[in-house]
Amino acid sequence: MFHPSIIFRTASIGVIVGALLFNWWSFYNLSWWWVFLIIVVVIIMSLKLVPRQLFILGLLAATILWWRALYLPITPPADIFVGPREFTAEITAASRAGDKIIRYVVSSPDFQLGKIQLTAKPFPEFYFGQVVRVRCKNVTEITADYYRLKNIYRECAFPDLSFLSDGKWSLKRTLLQARDLDGVTIKSNLAEPYASLLTGMLWGDDAGLPKDLLQNFRTTGTSHILAVSGFNVMVLSQILFYLFLGIGLWRRQASIVVISLIALFVVFTGGEPAVLRAGIMASLIKFGHLVGRKSEPWNILLGAAATMLLFDPRLILDLGFELSFAAMIGLTVLAPKLENIFKKLPDLINLKEIFLQTVSATLVTLPIILLRLDQVSLVSVVVNLLVGPVVATVFILGLITTVVATWPLLGAMAIWLSTLALAYIVMIVEWFGSLPNAQVGGSIWVWLIVIIIYIIGGKLVVKKSEIKE
Repeated sequence: MFHPSIIFRTASIGVIVGALLFNWWSFYNLSWWWVFLIIVVVIIMSLKLVPRQLFILGLLAATILWWRALYLPITPPADIFVGPREFTAEITAASRAGDKIIRYVVSSPDFQLGKIQLTAKPFPEFYFGQVVRVRCKNVTEITADYYRLKNIYRECAFPDLSFLSDGKWSLKRTLLQARDLDGVTIKSNLAEPYASLLTGMLWGDDAGLPKDLLQNFRTTGTSHILAVSGFNVMVLSQILFYLFLGIGLWRRQASIVVISLIALFVVFTGGEPAVLRAGIMASLIKFGHLVGRKSEPWNILLGAAATMLLFDPRLILDLGFELSFAAMIGLTVLAPKLENIFKKLPDLINLKEIFLQTVSATLVTLPIILLRLDQVSLVSVVVNLLVGPVVATVFILGLITTVVATWPLLGAMAIWLSTLALAYIVMIVEWFGSLPNAQVGGSIWVWLIVIIIYIIGGKLVVKKSEIKE
């Protein structure tokens, strides 16, 4: 009989492999004969590598994933629901506002094959859950994979929008309204670009940041701090856990409350892949505490990926999903090995740990960035090392600021400290982002250097591991 952790890991791997095969078949439009041949090869290879019972379990998990994938929304034909249109729609996502435009994602009973993106003037503003009347001069097809992975297949520029009703109550709507109120509090107390940077770091709303500053974040490889990440969720879950212990809850009771609040936070932030992954992982860790089992990093990582792919098998094509899990693989697998190699290096104010984590995440995500974006930041490790220690401080100060911003003395202190930390991040990012050749394209020479680094680094890691054994 196999250990439950092995069974869980096998089922999770089966789901992930099933998602890979399904998307490969869908993306390349392979015939069923090719799919059948690939599956036969996988079966023959797997039977020689794993016990038969585990292989059958993995195959069953992959089959469940395929069954789920067959019920995904189909891509609507290009000539359906285009041209001049007038329709009723419900706003189904939090709006994203810039200086001159605001974007809404809506669903309509007149177009049941997907969602529609509206690019509108910033005023009047509408909110999640509201029902509006839309008059479009020209509805057009969206072909970008980024939108299609979110079931958005049509778009309309600057329609005439009129309010119809507030729609039905929902928990998500209440949480997003609370988020909007927090955003108003932050933006009325902090100057720009610090206010938009803080809302980006707290819940991913960076729409108010200047384009030049956004480009500097991309150039320096620090765009990840503008989105809610697993780091935010882990910090929040630990704060809440010890807070509830401090007010008298038992560890099991505190774990149950934290799992519930993590789920609410995921909804609060909009449910992006990175925060959803982190929410699932944090919940699995707390669930392990509840049942008295020690959490295994690989099982948590694979379980989170499998859970998300069962909801939407196409997520495996999402760049955010890929980078999020690749970074976690680096932190889970590579970082401990680097820690063993550099164990004699002194850890001043936790800088060694931050450096090793940054290098681990960068090395694992680098091939994906080169393949998908055809570029790489040469200053990423240095900039992340400089701003890394401040990110947790900003997140905690930001949470405090949203609560005490209107308090006379405490609020002023929280706002001042938050602004100081945010100004430091902006200064570092702008200075390094302005350096010549801070970011380079994925030329043959870049790929060659990366391969050499991986070969030398891989041999070093293996050699140190053998010495340790």
